[in-house]
Amino acid sequence: MQAIILAGGKGTRLAPLTLDRPKPLVEIAGKPMIAHQLELLARYGIRDVHILTGYLGHMFPETLGDGSRYGLEIRYHAEDRPLGTAGAVKAIASELADTFVVFYGDVVLDMQLDHFARVHRQGGAVGTLAVHPNDHPFDSDLVSFDQADRITAFHSKNRPADDRHENYVNAAAYCLSRDILDHISDEPEDFGLAVFPRIIAGGGHLQAYRTAEFIKDVGTLQRLRETEAKIVSGEVRSRNRENAQLVVFIDRDGVLIEEAGDALTAHDLALLPGVGEAVRLLQQAGYLVIMATNQPGIAKGFIDWDDVNAVHAEIDDRLARSGAFLTDKYVCPHHPHAGFPGERAELKVACDCRKPLPGLLLRARDHYNIDLERSFMVGDRSVDAAAAIAAGCTPLMVRTGFGGRDGICAVGDIPLFDDLPAAARHICALT
Repeated sequence: MQAIILAGGKGTRLAPLTLDRPKPLVEIAGKPMIAHQLELLARYGIRDVHILTGYLGHMFPETLGDGSRYGLEIRYHAEDRPLGTAGAVKAIASELADTFVVFYGDVVLDMQLDHFARVHRQGGAVGTLAVHPNDHPFDSDLVSFDQADRITAFHSKNRPADDRHENYVNAAAYCLSRDILDHISDEPEDFGLAVFPRIIAGGGHLQAYRTAEFIKDVGTLQRLRETEAKIVSGEVRSRNRENAQLVVFIDRDGVLIEEAGDALTAHDLALLPGVGEAVRLLQQAGYLVIMATNQPGIAKGFIDWDDVNAVHAEIDDRLARSGAFLTDKYVCPHHPHAGFPGERAELKVACDCRKPLPGLLLRARDHYNIDLERSFMVGDRSVDAAAAIAAGCTPLMVRTGFGGRDGICAVGDIPLFDDLPAAARHICALT
């Protein structure tokens, strides 16, 4: 495999550090920003590296050499005019491999690149885009995708305030097939603004790669300082999928939001008090926070996936107002019993993901490499506790919602807390 690093920008927001050097050569944690990417590529055996330069481009070979110090072979390509991110890649078409990763030179990241490439090849997409949540989705470019992770739409950060979507942001790390060249015009253009939306509009296949790994655009002095501290502390490396992650699974209805039955819409939801601060507290303690919810209203025909996605977009927006976000959401749409007008027969099945079965938690485990024995599940029903026990993580119950009084499963004595904030404080005290 091959790596392309886009390093042509001026980095005006990092001035004065970029007055005499290109942004990827600004030092962070004792070395040029781009050097962290080169070391990551070397760790995963990706030795064929092409750096596409623009502003002060001569400084890259002067600083990095031919790549031998990193165990790589680096080739440099200088733009004679701005080509855009996609145009710059197309300009070196004759040198592109069948599969290649694309990084932006001002992004600090630590990803399990062999897994990223494997998911791309298995998915059969022309491009696979790393996506992740952040704490400001209302001013970010968002990505929508279906239950198979096939991308369906891109949403500009300039959208109207009431045009809300789930909090999955294009993280600016791509694994692309050479066929992407067929979708790039001969005019200067960018992947995010032009090429990717064009592929979706034409019915093409782009895949979302949901990740909790550290990927951050270090485009301002504040982000530079914050990211440097996370590199030094080990947080950046610890988020690599190679390392087992700790998770707090959270049920949705009765734990994050008020219990409202099987036909809830975004207009009617009410976030429970303090849940944003609770999620943020868990994240600060090093936990991923993942929703695991049964939504049988889909199978019953009361609601559809669009309704569920709208509810989750509203939850994401409200959590972000507290500086918090959910790492991901796992939803069981099934229901085993027939007899509802308008029900969806294909979803009226006995599945392995409907709690009290542990399927949702096990799928998350496999996707994120989760250490279940050191993880928790916070719920308001016995089915939540039973799923946690079956998966091998620690169950906690809250008095909000059903308060553990549903009586569906015999789960014994489970620690009971007033609400999610109280359960979060308990978990953090154990860390």
